[in-house]
Amino acid sequence: MRQHSAEDAYLFRHAMLREAAYQLQPPLDRALLHAAAFTLVEAAYGGPAPELPPPVTGRMQPMIPHRTDAVALELASHAELAQHVDLDIGMANAARRYIHRAACLATEQFRFHEAIGLWRRLAERLSGQPMLIALSRCGTAAKEWGDAALARRTLEELHEKAWAAGDQHMQGIALGELAQAMTAQGDLVAAEAAVRESIAMLRVLAVPRSLAASISGLANLLWRGGHADSAQALWREALELLAGQDPDDARAAILNNLAGCFGRLGNTAQAEPLFRQAMDIHQAQGQRHAVELVRMNLANLFAETGRVPQALTIYRQSVQALSGLGHRRLEGVALANLAAILFNTGEKYESEDLLLKAIAIHHEVGDNQRLAHALSTLMAVYQNSGRHELALATGQQTLELCRALGLKSDESTVLYNLASMAVDQKQLDQACALFEQAIAMQRQIGLPVKLAGSLCNYMHALLLLGRIDEARAAWLEGAALLKDFRDIADLKNKQRTMQKLCVECGIEPFGMPVRSGPVPPGPQA
Repeated sequence: MRQHSAEDAYLFRHAMLREAAYQLQPPLDRALLHAAAFTLVEAAYGGPAPELPPPVTGRMQPMIPHRTDAVALELASHAELAQHVDLDIGMANAARRYIHRAACLATEQFRFHEAIGLWRRLAERLSGQPMLIALSRCGTAAKEWGDAALARRTLEELHEKAWAAGDQHMQGIALGELAQAMTAQGDLVAAEAAVRESIAMLRVLAVPRSLAASISGLANLLWRGGHADSAQALWREALELLAGQDPDDARAAILNNLAGCFGRLGNTAQAEPLFRQAMDIHQAQGQRHAVELVRMNLANLFAETGRVPQALTIYRQSVQALSGLGHRRLEGVALANLAAILFNTGEKYESEDLLLKAIAIHHEVGDNQRLAHALSTLMAVYQNSGRHELALATGQQTLELCRALGLKSDESTVLYNLASMAVDQKQLDQACALFEQAIAMQRQIGLPVKLAGSLCNYMHALLLLGRIDEARAAWLEGAALLKDFRDIADLKNKQRTMQKLCVECGIEPFGMPVRSGPVPPGPQA
């Protein structure tokens, strides 16, 4: 145990004495002390910072730096503690000014946990639409931090306040953003209802940027539910709405989504130019972290189309760039994605090392949703290297995390991974029970691609148990879903696996679906 020195004791007593002396001061004297401290600190850092314009809808404009930004929180705290006494020195305005600057700075530096509280504090000092926009920024920070539940509560509060104020524009924005938080929680039915209401409201108001954001949100939902054509049509509509405006981050985000859709469907020739166009827009606006996000999506496309060396080069560059930017959340994402590609290429040791670094970052920034993703990959690494107990413990930890956060899509993936582990361990009854849970959840929330994978692996467990007719039915449904989704490469891989398993079990391989089956229940365009 560490031995405390006389210096430690002095500092402890000094702090206690200082606090005791402070508490003995009358309220007026305390306020005067804080006002004096505010004046001295502000003067030492170059005098008052310029007033920022009230928050407005759309992308937050970069803030012109000022020397006081280094002590903005300290100045805000002194001003808040001095404001309750009528000294006619503008402490209430000063508190608002420095809280606003601190909130903008925390957002620009991706310190989303701090930004949540700062935007909330600013909202309490504003009124009208600026107050609603500050609350919206608070909800966005919670989403970026990975706390979908807090984001949902904040955006529900925003919607209520916008409704009470009769501000239909902010009601529409709130519903669109609320749908994103609901989606993160796996509540897709509520999310679709919210975003459709948002679109209806914003169409009447004819506000292109806000309307485009909500239309893109609906497209994301439909794409997630397997409705690729409907999603593409909506993304194109959103792009048309933004066509008369200067290229901005909203347009780039839509191009990124559309490119991802084309890439997933095997249309590389259309996907790559759209990714590059999105990167050019972000680059022109100086949004370096957004450039890296799109580059990582392009790297994923390279990996999926056999260009693994190029994908690895991009990811290594992105990790370095994001580390330099200080965007810890995206750095963690890049490390985990790089680890996943390395794992698929057999680089197990480096993959595990990078995953542990990514997990440490996700813990640091509190991004529990991406922590669940990284833990799921780590579980596969452990299983692949024969560390079954570690893999099982990691899987159970991930499952509990997903359930606590309400991440149903991720929960279904973990159930699928646990089921596949049980197959490897010849625990076939347990494997079937886990597959059935995953399949039921994927049907419920409309995840056709994940459902297809679960059905095809469920077939494996059923075959080993001798339940041939059920295995054939699972295969035909899974293969039909992949065919509907035009995932031909994955379909061919799974077909080869099925044929091999059937031969090993001494039966004729199953056929391919004669016709495309219906897409499972999910959001409809």
